[in-house]
Amino acid sequence: MYAGAAALMRRAGAWRWCRDDETKSRVRAIDGTELDANVFSPNDVLLLANATGAPDIRFDLAIGMSSTRRNGGPVSTEISINLSGLDQAGQPLRKRHAIVHPGGQMPLTGLGVALVLERLAGLAGDKPRPGLYFPAQLIDHSTYFERLRASGGEVIELEPIQHAP
Repeated sequence: MYAGAAALMRRAGAWRWCRDDETKSRVRAIDGTELDANVFSPNDVLLLANATGAPDIRFDLAIGMSSTRRNGGPVSTEISINLSGLDQAGQPLRKRHAIVHPGGQMPLTGLGVALVLERLAGLAGDKPRPGLYFPAQLIDHSTYFERLRASGGEVIELEPIQHAP
């Protein structure tokens, strides 16, 4: 039995809450290892749906040994991104990327917090007007990727999975 909270996902353009066994999933790590995972719903589900209009959005979380660690390297974090749909010409498109950081999850979280605080303080770009914002609305994406690389992280392109979860 699943003891976690319900998870929001978008399927065929409709929002739905997953509970119990329907939150169970599998993900494929960078090295191809399949891991047990669970659907979960960070704010990114809503942000991506709003920004892209994609009919299907879900996040799956697996906790375990990273591909880097299995290959004798340091503890690290890896975030796999599986995209499928149609490109701008209407042709089928399937892509897979990963964000990897050898310091684990904390440097990624710290980077996001620092960039948001810089923006809110007016140290990076114009100070935003008072209001409610999600981090992705405040952070300049090119700055994020530049700082990610400077901190030891990287974005890598992977071979697409034919049947993504």
